[in-house]
Amino acid sequence: MQRMMRIVAIGLACLSGASQPVVAIGMSLDDVVPNFFGVGAGVTTEWYGASDSMAGAVPGARISLDGGRFVEWYGPYADANLITDDHWEAGPVLNIRLGRSDVTDPVVATLPEIGMGLEAGGYVGWHYLQMSGIPYRVRAGVMATKSVLGQTEGSSISPFASVWVPLSYTLFVGLGTGFSWSDDDYMQQSFSINGADAAVSGLPQFEAGSGLRQVYLWPAVMWRVSERWMLGSGIFCQHLLGDAANSPIVSERGDRDQWSGGVGIGYLW
Repeated sequence: MQRMMRIVAIGLACLSGASQPVVAIGMSLDDVVPNFFGVGAGVTTEWYGASDSMAGAVPGARISLDGGRFVEWYGPYADANLITDDHWEAGPVLNIRLGRSDVTDPVVATLPEIGMGLEAGGYVGWHYLQMSGIPYRVRAGVMATKSVLGQTEGSSISPFASVWVPLSYTLFVGLGTGFSWSDDDYMQQSFSINGADAAVSGLPQFEAGSGLRQVYLWPAVMWRVSERWMLGSGIFCQHLLGDAANSPIVSERGDRDQWSGGVGIGYLW
């Protein structure tokens, strides 16, 4: 549910204070990004590359610190900005990769299960807040993670970018995009089928290698209903690439187009 929670929480983290007059002179980044706690619920795929869906709910929170630093947590994902700068941010990343187990598809269920694991890494980002004329907030960066605990394997690098624009003092729209590259270990664990697994499942053998794994796009809408409460909704669209899309696990039993959607509510302070 990480993808779903990022949709419903990212707007709270980007523009949750922007119902104030955004053209006000002297408004700081801390005014636009306050503390919040929220809960999101939605639908996403059972496993990475699946065509079957599941529903769930997860929490999220963001705590602003001095000098533009912050800590944020969205379900299985957490990061922190540890530097003080008007535009740059950088810090650690932790992510619980959910794996593939107890799946609905009877063929994929014969493949070895992939348990949960912890990924650790870091990110570097840049943001800009336009306060005059037509206001907006843009953000871009790159994140790198590596499996450190549990059953998951491999490393990934993911550049990202987003923009948020207020349509009024209480209604905001956002759009984000990015892509991911993963190494041999990640791709082989998630998408390869060896001889023994092919014999059991009936799927053809396949050896996945490193390369671009996905490109994604998300639109979202946030509505500040009062001084302390905000609602959000969004869709996360992924298109699998390369060996991720060509693996029989996806091409014959799943779908290279992955869709997640959710709604959320957040309390601001």
